[in-house]
Amino acid sequence: MLALAALLFVAAAPPAAYVDTGSAHVRLGITSWCWDTRCGAPLGRTGQRVLVSRGTAVRVELKFEPVAVTANVAGARVRLMTHGREVSWTATGVTIRQSTGFPDEPATHLRVVSGSARMAVRIRLPGWLAGPARAWVNGEPLPGPHTPGTWLVIERQWRPGDRVDVSLPMTLALNRTPDEPAVQAVTYGPVVLSGGYGGVESMFMPGLNPGSVTRVPGRRLRFQATANGRPVTLIPIARMQHQHYNVYWRVGRSS
Repeated sequence: MLALAALLFVAAAPPAAYVDTGSAHVRLGITSWCWDTRCGAPLGRTGQRVLVSRGTAVRVELKFEPVAVTANVAGARVRLMTHGREVSWTATGVTIRQSTGFPDEPATHLRVVSGSARMAVRIRLPGWLAGPARAWVNGEPLPGPHTPGTWLVIERQWRPGDRVDVSLPMTLALNRTPDEPAVQAVTYGPVVLSGGYGGVESMFMPGLNPGSVTRVPGRRLRFQATANGRPVTLIPIARMQHQHYNVYWRVGRSS
């Protein structure tokens, strides 16, 4: 699925939905596991331990890093929100750099580092957005609507120092498992959240009170919730380290 998704990413004129197609694979493989310094993918469970495939993590980076931001004769195309990615359009000498604090910051930023040319910059507006995006060029708002699941296309004469800012509104959601609707995972935008349980090695699947999930004030993504009548902290799964954690919850019963 990673290889197929990468091929879809670099199709000649791909609909933005291609990147969201099979989003369970792309979301879990990229967004949820590789936004932080720790990168891995769930492989399986043995006894009370979850195995994590570091080889899959390397493959994720190799497959998707080259296509996060690309440029060709049609212009530049931004597919993934990844910090520090830079692309140069050799035909014109234009270099564009992307910066973002995503997923803590629901936005991404592009800056022309060097070169000048008239070209189109296409930015993917993911299908998981909670509503229309907002966009600015050099501080001036671009008229919308900027609909989720489409490309934001900005064609103009670009010069060094030009900047594009795009908001990426996110919201909490519950994602049901296909075979058991009462078993659900909590996501914020495309990010899967996990609940930390410290040294507690095993337990029956906790019953989550979905109405109790609230954002903790601060720069980094962190939520508080109640499961089985006890408080639990939810953070992006890529940041869950050195403790037992839970990703799936039983919803729809007393919690």
